[in-house]
Amino acid sequence: MKKRMIAGLIFIASVIILGGIYLTTNTKATTIYVPAKTLVQEYMSNEKSADEQYLGKIVAVSGAVAQILSDSPYTILLEGGSGYVQCEFKDEPTTEIEEGSSITVQGLCTGYLLDVILTNSKIVTDETN
Repeated sequence: MKKRMIAGLIFIASVIILGGIYLTTNTKATTIYVPAKTLVQEYMSNEKSADEQYLGKIVAVSGAVAQILSDSPYTILLEGGSGYVQCEFKDEPTTEIEEGSSITVQGLCTGYLLDVILTNSKIVTDETN
């Protein structure tokens, strides 16, 4: 169990590092826009197909904030119907966010564990859209 947990943490750290490199080299034109409920539903119904469409790509996800976890990394859970989109931030957002508010978060989709995971996330506003 410990070996599996350590392997998982190493994998997540690797994805975050590679995600940072990926985010700095991609343009806005490659961003996929999708509602949180649609993204969760697609992963829950067919993970392989959803991976082909989203895994390793920049995704902008819109939804209601279900929970804010100010641990490290700072994380926002977006309500996705029968699951969540877990948006992990490198730095705490400067935009004030409240649970229940609707936001759009952009990040690198690293797949589905218990939730759909976005790393290196940032809040998308009208000015950055």
